[in-house]
Amino acid sequence: MEVARTAVSYMAMFPRKKGETFDQFNRRKSLQLTSTLPTIVASYERVRKRKTPVKPDPRLGHAANFLYGLWGKKPDEASRAAFDTLSILYADHEMNASTFAAVVATSTLADLGGAVTSAIATLAGPLHGGSNQRVMEMLEEIGTKDKVEGWIDSELAAGRKIMGFGHRIYRTYDPRGSILKTIAEKLTKERGNRKWFDIAVEVEKVVMDKRKLWPNIEFWAAVVLNSLGVPKDVMPAVFACNRVPGWIAHIYEQYADNRIIRPLTEYVGPAQVPYVPIEQRS
Repeated sequence: MEVARTAVSYMAMFPRKKGETFDQFNRRKSLQLTSTLPTIVASYERVRKRKTPVKPDPRLGHAANFLYGLWGKKPDEASRAAFDTLSILYADHEMNASTFAAVVATSTLADLGGAVTSAIATLAGPLHGGSNQRVMEMLEEIGTKDKVEGWIDSELAAGRKIMGFGHRIYRTYDPRGSILKTIAEKLTKERGNRKWFDIAVEVEKVVMDKRKLWPNIEFWAAVVLNSLGVPKDVMPAVFACNRVPGWIAHIYEQYADNRIIRPLTEYVGPAQVPYVPIEQRS
């Protein structure tokens, strides 16, 4: 995520072309960010594994090119379709934390690249876009299906959050998660390795029985991305790549009818506190 954030900031620093309006500049940057960020993420993953980056193939679509850049070989149709569906589901989800961060930045008339940089920094948190990584780490820590209930009981007794469950908007099964669960089952069945899918199914059942919490998109996205060979710590960056078009749509809407966003806050601290000179403070 640090590489994704820095790369977007770097791409945003180049000035407008001669004669280019603010709107034309932002629209050019929109296409550049949407198309380039997945290539940067895939290339960085290959470089850190001491592999040669793969040049995008213009004959392939957006989803296929990401997998091609990650794997070094053209993806099969099932993998391409799975990642394409995940990309669409990730693209936008109303006024979540990262989208709000982008819109706040935009409301100051910051440039589009700066607003997307702000959104990526917000998405990186484990309670937002970073939760898919935490879900996969949880499944690996559990290890086997028979250990699920004991692990969940231990976490709940300690007051810890079960990653991938609950949502600020949905009070039922996240419809995006339902779609990804079907894809995860198909992918793991085709690849002959249902281990993580079976553990995830059991986690879903136990958490539902004990806390009545539904899984969100990140829970099943983690299983799908793992099946597609995406490393755990790259999963949040994949989320960022796919959310760029959604952020940009909200950014355009804010530009079109802009007013600076300046929320009011309520002070709840002590009143009438006397000022103490710094040299007298203990």
